[in-house]
Amino acid sequence: MKIGIRYETVYRYDRAVRFSPHDVRLFPRSGRFVQIARLDFRTKPETTVRFGRDVFDNIVASCFFEEAAEALELRLAIDVEVAKKNPFDFVLARRAVQMPFAYEEDIASIICAYCQRQTRDALSLPDWTPPMQESPRETVATLVELTKLLHHTISYQRREEGAAQAPAETLRLRRGACRDTAVLLAEIPLASARTRAASTKSVVPFTLRSMASG
Repeated sequence: MKIGIRYETVYRYDRAVRFSPHDVRLFPRSGRFVQIARLDFRTKPETTVRFGRDVFDNIVASCFFEEAAEALELRLAIDVEVAKKNPFDFVLARRAVQMPFAYEEDIASIICAYCQRQTRDALSLPDWTPPMQESPRETVATLVELTKLLHHTISYQRREEGAAQAPAETLRLRRGACRDTAVLLAEIPLASARTRAASTKSVVPFTLRSMASG
């Protein structure tokens, strides 16, 4: 499948101004299933552009403007070729086939920041029963069930600006933008793990935080 993406933003000012360096993140990730066939990124005034990647492996165009101007224009044209992908074509580590599970110590020390809850609010999703030590469940099936439940529970709300709202607020309103639902999806397993840890003294730091940060 071929997809064409066109983006344009114009900022206008009442007088000529100088611009600090801009980091532009408008570019899709490429890989085995997504190939960028064409990329044309232009600015006005013209600038020196250096492409790099941030800590999350996103493509970043760093722009350094030398001249003042009464307007700043950013224009991007991308043609992307997307191959069909089976979202379930992956291999789970043997210890992670069922939930709950704990990461090995060397891995846990690396991803510990992603295993911390962002809020202390209690999260209760109707009709959701988290896996327990005494009644483990298949990991993939459990996450598919949770995703479907959120899809049916949380309606989509378009919100172009602002950070993700608190997970408890998304549950209360039963609506949110994509980022709100993504954060909620990451928080629910963590909330369940912390509740079990408090009651059973066992730590189950399963996390979907990397999914919510993309």
